[in-house]
Amino acid sequence: MNRENIDFRIASRFDLERIVQITNQAILKKNLTAYIRPLSVQDRCTWFEEHKSDNYPIFIAESDNQIVGWISLSPYRGGREGLLKTVEVSYFVDNDFQQRGVGSKMLKKILERAKNLEYETVVAIIFETNLGSKKLLQKNGFERWGLLPDVAQIDGKTFSHGYYGLKL
Repeated sequence: MNRENIDFRIASRFDLERIVQITNQAILKKNLTAYIRPLSVQDRCTWFEEHKSDNYPIFIAESDNQIVGWISLSPYRGGREGLLKTVEVSYFVDNDFQQRGVGSKMLKKILERAKNLEYETVVAIIFETNLGSKKLLQKNGFERWGLLPDVAQIDGKTFSHGYYGLKL
């Protein structure tokens, strides 16, 4: 994969299987996300449908017609009208394409969309053990705004959630 050769498009229902495969790669590492068991396509159907509106896109990152990652905007604490200008970003990059600039390009793309949608704040909630995400977020202007210490338990280990934010 050439570092400059990443194309983006809005996800379609046909992409959901690949989105789940990439997400499951992180789940199986047991220290990057709070999911404990691999997801199925069926598990993610409702989530996918909630992102069909223009306000909460899922972008697919492709290189040479291969899906190498995905990134989305979601409501932050949905249903609370006072938080309508704040969104949460989520992303996953295929294991074979990490450390190649994919995450940075995806984050740049979604932040541009968030600005165009007139959001004011973007938050990312990550495990503090996820050093790749910490580095990516900080490189792109996010700051750690909070920490929930030892709130997740997986296989007898505890993990802290870091809250990272960016004002647009």
